[in-house]
Amino acid sequence: MKTPHDIVMENFDFPYTFRPFQVEDTDAAAEVPAFGNYADPGLGKTAQALAVSAYLKHEMGTDRMIVTTPPVVFESWARSIKAITEKQYGKPRPYMFYRGTPAQRAKLRDQWSDAEIVIMTNDILKRDYEHVGNFVDDFSPCFAIDEAHAIKNYQSDTHKAVKGITAGLPVNLLTGSPTLKPEDCYGYMRFTNPNAYRNFSHFLRCHVADEDAYGNAKEYKDLDLLQKNFLHNAVRRRKRDHLKDLPQVQYIPIFYDLESAHVKLYNDLAEQRLLEVENGEAIDALSTSRLTHALQQIVVNYDHFSGNPMKESNSLRIVEEVLDEIGDEKLLVVGVYRMTNDLLIKKFAHVNAVAIYGGMSNTQRDEALNRFVNDPKCRMLVIQPRAGGVGLDGLQHVCSEMLFLECPSTPMEFWQSTGRLDRGGQSSPVNCRIAVANKTLQVRRHRQLLENDEMVVQLEGGTQDLRKMIYGE
Repeated sequence: MKTPHDIVMENFDFPYTFRPFQVEDTDAAAEVPAFGNYADPGLGKTAQALAVSAYLKHEMGTDRMIVTTPPVVFESWARSIKAITEKQYGKPRPYMFYRGTPAQRAKLRDQWSDAEIVIMTNDILKRDYEHVGNFVDDFSPCFAIDEAHAIKNYQSDTHKAVKGITAGLPVNLLTGSPTLKPEDCYGYMRFTNPNAYRNFSHFLRCHVADEDAYGNAKEYKDLDLLQKNFLHNAVRRRKRDHLKDLPQVQYIPIFYDLESAHVKLYNDLAEQRLLEVENGEAIDALSTSRLTHALQQIVVNYDHFSGNPMKESNSLRIVEEVLDEIGDEKLLVVGVYRMTNDLLIKKFAHVNAVAIYGGMSNTQRDEALNRFVNDPKCRMLVIQPRAGGVGLDGLQHVCSEMLFLECPSTPMEFWQSTGRLDRGGQSSPVNCRIAVANKTLQVRRHRQLLENDEMVVQLEGGTQDLRKMIYGE
């Protein structure tokens, strides 16, 4: 009996051969209404989703597909679509980007009947929900929800829009980093395993063992059952389990001290802000967040917060030392804050540093990426986790050295960032350095990252444990 994968390969030419796990995932996804593909970056989630769509077209008459994805990933989807040829016609399936101003999008809607694959953002889906709904009514498409962590909060407008528009239609959820806490699982399971829990209250009763004074979960229970329910009609693939020839990553913590005057400035800022709070401002999540972000930015941006452009954080010396250590090799630096990115570009202009951060146009982003990949004189790329940690491919061919100068606290952002180098096509062992400034919030953020990662391992299974990888514990 022919499998979905067999049928797809008989009718479409792919430029690559599916690995055994990709065949398995394609067959599984083709047979269920909704499927969660939670494979690590670089394990072919896009190819699997396109294969399922090809199967649905050939066998079920579902000849339309809607892809929702961040704008930075549009071109990556386009490249994948153009690489797959339909044998009957000898050409790829027609696709289009649905984006632009309201007037531009209105004109593009006239072209929907000519495109078999329509690519848009979740934001555009929400804005044009009625128009997209008309497309759904006319064509009954299948869906691929890329970077699906955008829908994990079941109360968000994005989740509600995607849940509503995909009702009763085949849908693939694609993300390499689905969870941070047990509650995240519920949003995905509303698609892939909707009968597991009657509602969110039922979910909480099943898996929350204790709450704090504000009603927030602080202890969980029966996580083995939750993992089983979460992975029903879903897979969590780790690259180390399937890419046997992928070089190992060495995680290198770098704990360092700031100058005494820098530490005093850091402490003075913290004390001043706390006094402001105590003098009348409510201690809430917003005020705490502002203080946290300010303290984290002062670690690298000593010049800005001191008001003296001649002051330089020891953080920058860490970057200099790494550059000196790696010789002529290229370096990928992760900085959480825009202020840090700007400082690094200015400070390391002599190595032609470029950056990818939030707010850049696609053209600016592509220019920075192309320069880093193709210009031997461009030795440093600085990325923000949310802007550069998603959709960037090609870095692994020219770079195997990276440094987290500011470390994200969520495993999702950490693994997405390391996945820019630790992915298929990497030929050298990756050295991943994590800088932590002593006596600052960076110590706590580093600890939170490890603790959060331990929870993710319990929820998703697998052996990828960052604490063990770094410290061998």
